[in-house]
Amino acid sequence: MVSCFRTGIAARITLLWAVSGAAIAHFPWVVPDTVPEAGVTAQVMFGHGPEDARPLEADRVAELHRLDRDGRVQALALVAEEHWRAAMESGEGALLAGLQTPGYWSRTPEGGQRQSRASLDNVSHCSHSHNSFKALVGGVKALAEAWTAPVGHPLEIMPTPGTTAPLAVRLQLRGQPTEGTLTVTSIGDGAVQEWTVDQAGTTEISLAGKGPWLLHSEHREAYGDPAVCDERVFHATLYINAS
Repeated sequence: MVSCFRTGIAARITLLWAVSGAAIAHFPWVVPDTVPEAGVTAQVMFGHGPEDARPLEADRVAELHRLDRDGRVQALALVAEEHWRAAMESGEGALLAGLQTPGYWSRTPEGGQRQSRASLDNVSHCSHSHNSFKALVGGVKALAEAWTAPVGHPLEIMPTPGTTAPLAVRLQLRGQPTEGTLTVTSIGDGAVQEWTVDQAGTTEISLAGKGPWLLHSEHREAYGDPAVCDERVFHATLYINAS
């Protein structure tokens, strides 16, 4: 297992742009805010990372659910612009899990378009995104004890039962272990670590810096029909508020 530590994401974004020439990936994550009398409220954010984020439009959120330890599942309702809420007797230990509506994004001389290559001219690159997001409502101990099973997302980050320092993590693609890179951002101070996930889909991470933390992984594969699009892109995030 190899880790790489840097502060901030600006250097990482610049490097990716210079090396690949591809558009910088945007991805969603969900941020919970528990208020005892109101249940749990949440906002789905979207951007390159915590330093470059905006609320994701409500019509681009395909689903967002609250999962309780006793097996209850409740859809969060849109209560204000880009704000979601679900009633909850006790917020500690719940999990929020959601999906962004899949969609195309094509780069053209006129800018990015949410369409496939098949319906546009002069497309230099097209991607079809499949993005998912999860967040723990509670501390890292509750995460390791309660939410070790997958919820069925296309690409998914899951803790492994056991110790929380370091935190053992699994990565799955379509329900099967997959290797890749796991980026851990300390939202409190902007520190970024990158951890290598092995072929068994496992790694151990250290939640360094000041929380909350955002865990993110990305997977890319050929779309299969270049006349329509170039690649499928999967993003998965896990938000841990244990500051």
